[in-house]
Amino acid sequence: MWPANAMRLESLCWLACCALLAASCSFRDARVIELDHTGGIIDLRTQLDGSWDRVCLLMPYATSGQAERLLGFSYSPEVHSAIAVMDDRTLLVTASGDEVVGSFEVMRRNADFTQLGPSCYKRPKAVFNIRPKEDGWNEISAI
Repeated sequence: MWPANAMRLESLCWLACCALLAASCSFRDARVIELDHTGGIIDLRTQLDGSWDRVCLLMPYATSGQAERLLGFSYSPEVHSAIAVMDDRTLLVTASGDEVVGSFEVMRRNADFTQLGPSCYKRPKAVFNIRPKEDGWNEISAI
C-alpha cells in the first residue's frame, strides 16, 4: 500500500504533467491554411497575410537549429507548429528583417513544398508552379 502522502504526490505530478501538456499545445500559433493553386500557380505574395519581405519553408521535423540557420535568427518551430511531430505539413514562416511576421502550416496534400527543401524566397520571387501528379499529390517548382 502507498502512504497517503505518496499518493497525493503522484496525483500532483500527474496534474502537473497534464497542465504542461495543455500549455505546450496552446503555444502553437501557426495557422493551418489551404493555398489556392488555380491555374497551376501558387502566389504566396498575395496569399500570406502581413507585411513581410521573405518567406522561408521549414520541412517536417525541422528543429530550432535548422530554423535558425535558415532564418538567420532564433525560432522554434517545435513550439509554434506541429511540424516537429507531423510529416503531413510544411511550415511557411514569413519574416521582415529579423522578426517573424507569420507562420502558416500547409498540408502537403494541398501543396507539397518538400521537393524544394528548406529555403527562403524574397517576396517578389514567392511564386511557384504546381503540377498535380497521378497519385493525387503535386509537384511544386519555383518560377
